[in-house]
Amino acid sequence: MLHHQWGKGNFIDDKGELKLDIQPYRYKMIRSADFHLHFKQKIESLPNISWIEDEIIDIDIKACVASSKDQSYTADLIFDSRFDTKELKKSKSPMVLQHFKGWFIETEEELFDSESFTMMDFRLPFKDLCSFTYILPISKTSALIEYTFFSPEVLEEEVYDKLIKEYIEKYIKTDAYRITETEFGVIPMSNHAFHQYNTANYTRIGTAGGWVKASSGYSFKHAEKKSAKIAENVSKGLRPDKDIFNMRSRFYDRIFLNLLQNENHLGNDIFIQMYRKNCPHAIFRFLDEESSLFEELSLINRFKYAPFLRAVGRGIL
Repeated sequence: MLHHQWGKGNFIDDKGELKLDIQPYRYKMIRSADFHLHFKQKIESLPNISWIEDEIIDIDIKACVASSKDQSYTADLIFDSRFDTKELKKSKSPMVLQHFKGWFIETEEELFDSESFTMMDFRLPFKDLCSFTYILPISKTSALIEYTFFSPEVLEEEVYDKLIKEYIEKYIKTDAYRITETEFGVIPMSNHAFHQYNTANYTRIGTAGGWVKASSGYSFKHAEKKSAKIAENVSKGLRPDKDIFNMRSRFYDRIFLNLLQNENHLGNDIFIQMYRKNCPHAIFRFLDEESSLFEELSLINRFKYAPFLRAVGRGIL
């Protein structure tokens, strides 16, 4: 399992200045396949759980019955992670895509700090789109270099390759490396109310449940917290999705997504303002939806108002 831990993080603005110090935090990179296998084996070992692999083609929410081609499953509670892109395309909620490509590379020289990662580097912009590079070191000679966009449309794959290659040559300052692996992904960032279909017995989860943080694309920690809340609710006999969403955060996300959807060229400056003018701990509390109203107002007050007021106006009109 690819598993690494960093002692600090960096944020690099468009002028090449480091603006972030998050040393108290620890970050781990884990392959999703290994994560899935680890917990699958753990779950299958429990005597009170049956692990069944089947393709569910229909769910009767009222009857609480899930059906495949050959079998029907009846339950007291159903948790549904099936994601339908058609539903998102029909939504009137603002949406952008987090789309990215990454290269795992190995270099001949020791060029990476294995205890430090770069969260966002804005020195290599692409046209007028919100975009950045991040680096996750694995060792002193290997790292994941990933170029990421927060924009409405996915680009041709050669665009990402060209940008990663340019970043390595310009900022890692080497051409003596080899690509060991690549990855490509697209994450929908939407404020769509996936949870509107939830009932006392049926709950949407994961991306299909709106668990991806709409303004950042973060999902892992949010899924962990919401799963724990659901387990707590079920143990207390409450509706599973009770209080799993922070409505203030959904409002903030909607405004930011509206801004990125309609004025995407401002995205880089917005992120740079956020990290230049705020304590990183306050930013992460905000993104993790753990901040107080006072903390949120303090953070918001450090932004330029005009773009956000335009976004609010578009959302109301």
